[in-house]
Amino acid sequence: MASGKRWGSVVLALVAAGLMNGSSCSDDDSKSGSGGVGGGVFTPLQWNNQASGPNGTAGAGGSSPLQWVDPNTPVNSGGGGVISSQDERTWYFPDQYLPQADPESPHPLSTHTASGTITNPEDLCASFINAYRQQVLGVGAGGGFLGGGGFPIGGGGFQNVLLPMHLNIRKSVRAHCKHIAIYHAGPLTINSPSTDTFFTGGVAPAGRTAKCKIATQGAAAAVISGPNYPDASSASNWFINNGVLQAGSQQWTHLGVGYWTGFSEQYYWSCMMATNPALVP
Repeated sequence: MASGKRWGSVVLALVAAGLMNGSSCSDDDSKSGSGGVGGGVFTPLQWNNQASGPNGTAGAGGSSPLQWVDPNTPVNSGGGGVISSQDERTWYFPDQYLPQADPESPHPLSTHTASGTITNPEDLCASFINAYRQQVLGVGAGGGFLGGGGFPIGGGGFQNVLLPMHLNIRKSVRAHCKHIAIYHAGPLTINSPSTDTFFTGGVAPAGRTAKCKIATQGAAAAVISGPNYPDASSASNWFINNGVLQAGSQQWTHLGVGYWTGFSEQYYWSCMMATNPALVP
């Protein structure tokens, strides 16, 4: 896509500098999940809005679960590939949010994978978002400096420009993509069949983020799915332009991008931007 080409030099610069999360391997646990995904050389190419309107808004999806399968069994992506993943949190384990007899109880809340089929698109999408942030936020006034390779590093006007991926947020938003893809036909929506959104609903504590033991000082999340979003370029462009995430806001300190592929919608994307996320007991 055109926007992918437009940001090509940015992404190449990230790879060369070793700043792409998982640049040494595809494991989402590599580099403790904060692999500095971000913006590229200091003078980025001009951002051009590729938005085509609010298309891709998720509609109501089905909530009738498919036949249960072991969530840690490698599954066919629906497109011919096999994705190995481990659901580290479900609605029943390690904390019992739903009774074991509930058909939703084995479905994922937090998913780990070392599959590049999943982690590489996530990294690339985060890189495109950070490239946009560097373009709109710029160098800024009041301090800061350039690190090796011309990348902005902390302090003054540079603070909160390039956002690292937060490992646990990443696993949480990925799990939502996997959940709907595998167990519920239809578009990805912000809601789970258990009535949880990322931040509200369901049994206490409210929302999927809190059930993953993640606390923030503010956060926003958005989802998109369907054949119109086959790659990181199209997905990041939608996240940047839909307005919900305020993708260019300097209030955010971290982001997390989740992805799954195959099944009824073919491509599932979820993104959260957060301020000072932390794990809680």
